Amino acid sequence: MKNSPVKTFGWQLIKAITAGSVVVLYSRLLGSEGRGKLSILLLDLQLILMVSELVAGSALANLLIRYSQKRILPTAWISLLLVLFIGYRLGMYLNIPQDFLHVLFLQGMFLGGLNIQYNIYQANEWIYRRNPLQWGLEIIKLCLLGMFFVFGTGTAEKISTPMAGLFPTKIDLAIDPNVYGILAILALSSGLIWLISVWKTRGYLKGVNGFTLPPKEMFQMGLGSQLGHVLLFLLYRLPLWFVASRCGSAQAGVFANAFLMADTLWVFANSFGTILHSRILGRENHLFRMNLVARYMLLSALGTLLMILGIIMVPNFVFVGIFGNDFSGLKENFILITPAILCLALSAPLGHYLHATNRFKTLIVSNAVAVLIFVMVGFVLDPQAYEYRLLTIDNTPRTMVILGICIDHYHGLMIAVNTGFFALLAMNWFAVKPRFRKGFRWNFIRRYVKSMAKSSVPRLYIF
Repeated sequence: MKNSPVKTFGWQLIKAITAGSVVVLYSRLLGSEGRGKLSILLLDLQLILMVSELVAGSALANLLIRYSQKRILPTAWISLLLVLFIGYRLGMYLNIPQDFLHVLFLQGMFLGGLNIQYNIYQANEWIYRRNPLQWGLEIIKLCLLGMFFVFGTGTAEKISTPMAGLFPTKIDLAIDPNVYGILAILALSSGLIWLISVWKTRGYLKGVNGFTLPPKEMFQMGLGSQLGHVLLFLLYRLPLWFVASRCGSAQAGVFANAFLMADTLWVFANSFGTILHSRILGRENHLFRMNLVARYMLLSALGTLLMILGIIMVPNFVFVGIFGNDFSGLKENFILITPAILCLALSAPLGHYLHATNRFKTLIVSNAVAVLIFVMVGFVLDPQAYEYRLLTIDNTPRTMVILGICIDHYHGLMIAVNTGFFALLAMNWFAVKPRFRKGFRWNFIRRYVKSMAKSSVPRLYIF
């Protein structure tokens, strides 16, 4: 089967490993400080793209099945470019160097274009075309970044010189020049893959031979389906903004890599969630659905826990050898967020079940509550929120800390991260819990584990 979930999982795993290698390369090139700056710039771009997907997002696949290309695709492209232009102007207001804004605009245009292309593949059941492209994007990044090690750190200027109109060689020294070079490489890689994807769909795109007004559903469906994704994105990425603003770019760089390791583990949980989603669609048998939910929650939790234990057992000097001396605290950072990783491993199948059963409002509420709790706990555990300046008789300022214990900025944020993801799990669980019969969950798990133990060849019944 071309669209087999097993193959899709395999492609996603290979992509995650390759993407991890890419991050290792630019972590060694930039150090923790540069890695933090790059992460914040890419995070800002991701947020802008999430806003554009309110129109040009996941709802496109459903709309392209029901309407002609010329009613959907031109509007999707116009909305993408409009949001990117607004983001460009906002970046100028925030004093981001213009050269960086040029590259970020191109990167956003290519990534947004790829998202539109992937929705075309989804609508036409061409998933088998998407997977190699996603992996190819990481391979191109890996090859171009390897040029830094072969030709030295001046590679960015060498690459940008022939394209002075797009990538000016004048670089604002307020940000490490290598950050600009890596942004240029990311944009170039995305552009090449976007061109390949357009070439592969050239026959389909010939249907866009004019422009007609889009259906109202394009805006209604986009807002409903994407708002939950935007909130979940904020739960994933708000911590990085908080770390950068309170602890500096160097600590943000270490935290970004720790979260990247978490993302790699979440590929496992999200892949099971995607398979669960596809198996639930069109099935009306309630018992069958609940069996699948319980099974995939168990497999996701056990698989993620084993991988966490495997990473924790790796000595710290291995992480330092891979990422560089600036990342000596990487393992400690990863251990601090392991509760959040486990919470999402359990929550992902529940979220996919709610999505597959069209309970979008429930998902939006769950994600919104999780983000709100993260922000509230982060504020409550912020030491500065409890510090008051007192003046003595001689006007000497002193600080009084109201809390009986002292929690620094970073550890307070880690507690907030774990609390936010636990809140997400709790909200999704209480939304799905009434669908289980009393005692069903534990009886199922007991029977399932016994069946695996009795089998001479362990059968996971995953797919």
